[in-house]
Amino acid sequence: MAKVYRGRRLADGRVEVTVDGRPLRHVALHSPTGFEWGYGGSGPADLALSILADHLGENPSRRDLDAGRSRAWQLHQEFKWAFIAPLERKSDWVILGSEIEAWLRGRA
Repeated sequence: MAKVYRGRRLADGRVEVTVDGRPLRHVALHSPTGFEWGYGGSGPADLALSILADHLGENPSRRDLDAGRSRAWQLHQEFKWAFIAPLERKSDWVILGSEIEAWLRGRA
């Protein structure tokens, strides 16, 4: 069954991102403050990286990321521009694992 990634903005402005109802692990590379969406900055880059790492079943170390040895790292900027940056900043969103799979197949 395909995973479901959801993001929502809380009343206090913080964001919550889950995968199948559990918190998405933050693979911190660009943003020390966490996830964001709706533009092309560091928070959206980390969200893209974290979604891809989870979807691909990767748990990259900082050394792996710095060396570019993670498939999620290799794809995360392109994924950010395709999926994360276009999201409405103030709106909740859903990205289906099947959408990610289709995107990955389209790149092959």
